[in-house]
Amino acid sequence: MRPTIHLTNWSSRRLHHGRVFTIMARPRPWEHGAGVVDALVPPVGMLDELRAGNITTADYMVVFAGLLRDGNAEAPGLLPGVLFALQGERVIPIRDGDTLCCACSVAAAKRWECHRAPAAVALLEAGWSPVVDGFELCIECAGTGCPSCSDHGGRMLRGQLDLVR
Repeated sequence: MRPTIHLTNWSSRRLHHGRVFTIMARPRPWEHGAGVVDALVPPVGMLDELRAGNITTADYMVVFAGLLRDGNAEAPGLLPGVLFALQGERVIPIRDGDTLCCACSVAAAKRWECHRAPAAVALLEAGWSPVVDGFELCIECAGTGCPSCSDHGGRMLRGQLDLVR
């Protein structure tokens, strides 16, 4: 059985389960939670380029999805039992039922404008059962639209898997 991992935003406290960690590049003091999951934090320089208007949101998402797919130095192992957070120098293994948060809205994730979306697909492919903003991502099709898909997962990721595969 796959371990469950929740992905949502800091404002959606009702969707927080287990321990809460950040996947933000620049979390505010109250957004650190129990630690930072560096493997799912977008590179700060890329985020700066997006905010400056030097790259589009679509390009940002494609590059971030590629980083997760390629498993480079910024995105080491996402496997259950390998994925971890840092709290200072302390290493904290991510476990079944934990929540990973960023500041983007639920609507942004549905529109594929938040890094939670490609992170969820990468976590699914690594062996987790991601629950994005309260909806489980379908293991059978990763939200591309099979009969067992939740409506949210299908809308959020339909047509986007080509970006991460």
